[in-house]
Amino acid sequence: MPELREHPDRPVRLLGFWRSSENQELPNPADLVDPAWDEAERLSVADYLEHGQVAGYWMGSSRCRLCSRSNGSRDFTDGYYLWPEGLAHYVLDHGVRLPAEFIDHIELRREVLDELERDVAWWRENAARVEQDRVADVCGFDTEPACLGTTDTLASGKHRSH
Repeated sequence: MPELREHPDRPVRLLGFWRSSENQELPNPADLVDPAWDEAERLSVADYLEHGQVAGYWMGSSRCRLCSRSNGSRDFTDGYYLWPEGLAHYVLDHGVRLPAEFIDHIELRREVLDELERDVAWWRENAARVEQDRVADVCGFDTEPACLGTTDTLASGKHRSH
């Protein structure tokens, strides 16, 4: 099975940060607009961007460089790339095309996730442990107690006599 991290020794790559007065070396999103970019691929990329792991928060909201709408105040990551919350807006609403390497990365990540072997036994066993711990917390012992005549006791978290 392929690894989820293609290059574990590589620093996280920034994506979707735009030119500003403080950093003139970054790209201008207007230069990356591609009106011919396939809509289905744009939707897929935007969906991926919207579901990243929150990597940080900023004190204020950024504004879209193309239409001035509020674009959020968080950064997202997938462990390889880090992007601002509003990047999906640029992709969806303005057709700002992202590098092919990033789009390939998204496809690879999805393929790897689709190929993962699923282990339902782990979930069953650990859910049973959680249930046993809950019984012990509610009734004060580790075996199925008589105090749990119905599941109402566990749901409420309170011991009920019958």
